Amino acid sequence: MQDGLLNAGVISSAALDSLDIREDGGAVSVEAGAGVQVRKMLALALERGLGGLAFLTGIPGTIGGALYGNAGAAGESFAPLVEWIETVSHAGELRRWQRGDLSWQYRESPWREPPLLITKALFRLFYEQKNNIIKNIRHFAELKKGQPIGAKTAGCVFKNPPGEAAGRLLEQCGCKELSVGGARVSQRHANFIENHGCARAEDIYNLTRMCQKRVYEEFGIKLAYEIKFFGAF
Repeated sequence: MQDGLLNAGVISSAALDSLDIREDGGAVSVEAGAGVQVRKMLALALERGLGGLAFLTGIPGTIGGALYGNAGAAGESFAPLVEWIETVSHAGELRRWQRGDLSWQYRESPWREPPLLITKALFRLFYEQKNNIIKNIRHFAELKKGQPIGAKTAGCVFKNPPGEAAGRLLEQCGCKELSVGGARVSQRHANFIENHGCARAEDIYNLTRMCQKRVYEEFGIKLAYEIKFFGAF
């Protein structure tokens, strides 16, 4: 988000925090409000023995935000689990998107243009032994050990190009040595930018542009943003 005032309305989804488990024979689904914390849904899945959500391990934020960015890890994401998603437009029009209406892409959802507010979603899950769920959670936790957990970041800055890892490209270009103002490239993982003091949004944006430039000059690859910038940049 830009420095200073942002000329836009801000809507909180915190009150949309309901979780409802539905069982139909051997099938099970969970209806989750957009404001439900990701860690809360993962904890519920473990408690009730529901598989399919271990990839959410270590992902911060809410279910609505995770859906909007099609969050995932190691090739797994929400796409195969969603039965429907409910959204509301700027005009107040409510719509329920069925599975067949949804066109998922890597770290992209169908609601970018025009932007829509996600209110809730229904996920089709499956029963799984708790020891298997714990094993999968530990697997995804292990994958994130190289990330700067606990640091002030916005998550991965760039998408992985096809067949490549953005972090590897950035590190090979020497981006870990870069900093602008209060923003610096993480020493643990080059695809994260840390606020190590009083970084401004402009510092972070300018640092991302420097990183993009280095990778393009070295490999001819233009890294696409995974994070989103709001306001004037």
